[in-house]
Amino acid sequence: MAGAAVVVLVVAVLYVLRLDRVAGLVVDDAWYILLGQALSQGHGVRLTSSAVAEILPNVPPGFPFILSVLFRLKPHFPENVLLLKSVSIVAMGGVGLASFWYAVGCDLNGDARMRLHARAACGRDRPRPRVGGRS
Repeated sequence: MAGAAVVVLVVAVLYVLRLDRVAGLVVDDAWYILLGQALSQGHGVRLTSSAVAEILPNVPPGFPFILSVLFRLKPHFPENVLLLKSVSIVAMGGVGLASFWYAVGCDLNGDARMRLHARAACGRDRPRPRVGGRS
């Protein structure tokens, strides 16, 4: 357990060191921020910054909904960027915790556990279609 605590501490320090106040440079994060802001202002899941008419987005509304709650707590962008990024940090912490619980719950030795996770990450557990005459 001490090893896990060290890993958690190192990951947390790295996250804090890499946090910045930049958002919207990649296409999808700008969409999510604009949609979250529109939802918090009562405009619905629409891009209200369109020049002609409001357009429907091509992203699912779940993440913008979560961001809209944070926009209601602290509505001024870009002052709230770190608060908005906290959603992803909490989500990654949950994924890390769930992965740890899964790995500890498996009755595998370390090498087999690593191979299992590597295969899952690479998509090697999916059945492959057979090519050729035989099935």
